[in-house]
Amino acid sequence: GSMDSSINCIEQTTEWSACSKSCGMGLSTRVTNRNLQCEMVKQTRLCMVRPCEQEPGE
Repeated sequence: GSMDSSINCIEQTTEWSACSKSCGMGLSTRVTNRNLQCEMVKQTRLCMVRPCEQEPGE
């Protein structure tokens, strides 16, 4: 087979981080190089541990 540099990419993907908020919609992030350029990129996704039931304001 032909020597293709993309085949030599060692795939690295971190675990999704803990949600940024303990209730309501927050963000979780991870880093992965699972792409054609084999470049580390940050990915974000929405997450929700649980709905916020408390009244607004601490």
